[in-house]
Amino acid sequence: MIKNLKTVKQLNGSGSGIACIAMISGRTYARVKKDLEKLELIKGRSCRIDFKGVKQILDFYKVKYSRVFNIDDYPVSSLKNNALLAVNFDKYKDCWKWVVYDSRKEALRDPESKNELRTDFGKTAIHAFIYVF
Repeated sequence: MIKNLKTVKQLNGSGSGIACIAMISGRTYARVKKDLEKLELIKGRSCRIDFKGVKQILDFYKVKYSRVFNIDDYPVSSLKNNALLAVNFDKYKDCWKWVVYDSRKEALRDPESKNELRTDFGKTAIHAFIYVF
């Protein structure tokens, strides 16, 4: 069970997934990156990870999670639990950015933001999410 989320900053341009997994699992960015490499979920300089890889590393850390919800299926305004969100899809790079929804603070923890918490949901185009417990 996730009790207190703390924002972890990403250490490279494509490391938002690593940082968010670190927030959820309570591990460091370096530990998560090393484990992702060990599990061959990321390779080389690219730190991009998809939902399949996210679920594999959460299983590895024994973090419980829900199915993937597409935003059309479930309005984000109804989020009640902590969640990992895929946001701001970049069609040219064929990838998205990851952020964590902190249900206790009713805010986003963005590993790239200068602020600890964000509440400007209108600036975030949400693609899909999973609840994490």
